[in-house]
Amino acid sequence: MYLTEVQTYINDHQGGTFRLREDGRFDVAEHTDGYYVARSGAEVQVATADLHYSALNAYVADRSAVLAVPDNFFGVWLDGDTAYLDVSTHVVNRHMAEALGRKNQQLAIWDVAEGRAYTL
Repeated sequence: MYLTEVQTYINDHQGGTFRLREDGRFDVAEHTDGYYVARSGAEVQVATADLHYSALNAYVADRSAVLAVPDNFFGVWLDGDTAYLDVSTHVVNRHMAEALGRKNQQLAIWDVAEGRAYTL
């Protein structure tokens, strides 16, 4: 999907996790279990009202090299008036995900199977 379609997906689902393809397009991450943990230093907060194509494009362009790494994903979640953009990795084990989240100074990890965040 193109970035404009990513924007629509985010709005329809209150967020999403995506893999950057070699051709510059995105696929929705297809994990059905495990946890997404954001990498330290890649997170950006944007007012939900300002989450337009230009903001998504700038974020992805600035992090294209790290997003090209196979185990990294582009994640966005909407929480009220704030949109969180990050680069995350998929971890199978909750204990390991929590440890990595704390190491990366994250507020939460995302449980894929349950579709919810766990605060750290």
